[in-house]
Amino acid sequence: MLKLFFSSSVQIGIGINEVIVRHQKRTGKFYSSSTVTKSSINNSQPWDTQLRTLLTENKIRNRTCYVHLSNDFVRHFIVKPAKNTVSLRDCRDVAYARFQTLFGEKYEDWLIQGDWNQQYPFFACAIPKSLLHQLTQLTTEFKLRVLNTTPQLASVWNAHRKALSAGDLLIVIDKNLLQIICIQQHGIGDIRMIPFFDTHEVQHNWLDQQIRIESLRLGLSEIKKIHLVGNLPIAWKNSSVGIIDLTTKNTIPQTTSILHYVIGYERK
Repeated sequence: MLKLFFSSSVQIGIGINEVIVRHQKRTGKFYSSSTVTKSSINNSQPWDTQLRTLLTENKIRNRTCYVHLSNDFVRHFIVKPAKNTVSLRDCRDVAYARFQTLFGEKYEDWLIQGDWNQQYPFFACAIPKSLLHQLTQLTTEFKLRVLNTTPQLASVWNAHRKALSAGDLLIVIDKNLLQIICIQQHGIGDIRMIPFFDTHEVQHNWLDQQIRIESLRLGLSEIKKIHLVGNLPIAWKNSSVGIIDLTTKNTIPQTTSILHYVIGYERK
């Protein structure tokens, strides 16, 4: 008798004010539609309480899971290796020093990972170890095996990096945060986080101005392509001709939250 084997995984998104759980079943190489999609928005409860409630209500235990962290918890920065950098340990040491210079906090309290590169500037992320400790306690309680814990911006980068080339810009819009990412031959060469407000959303040329400012700051003589992940405010759409919307290439509708987007992104 032929038996059909399947495995299941859980996608978990964690933000300060929002926690998302998406449960998938897989047969062979194909994912089925989500069997559980729940979102909890409760400003009065910490994220671990919200996540525990969702896992309990939906009886999710003994699963593998992928965790995505919103910008609320993560520090992003670019590290320029020193001339005498020759090893992975050297890259880590430079990243630790850069982190402390930028944020004034002890690097020992953070897990710092990056696209380590001995020759070129590289992209790095820092996650609080206290958060990871809480996450480990909770996933152990529900017998969840965490395969990966990824900042949402890194999830966007991993999902679309094959579509990006040197000289491109990647624009990520998450709620009221504009992220402009410069793509170079070795990967992410620079990243800029720019908060925007209601007054900016009604200015038709505000996005264009920010792109020009960043192009001048980075010394870019030419931008090959501009890619978008996220929802453009209506007023900006008239000035966004030529921008390639990467989110329309997936079956998941655009949302105002990038955390929702990375949870919904189908991994082939």
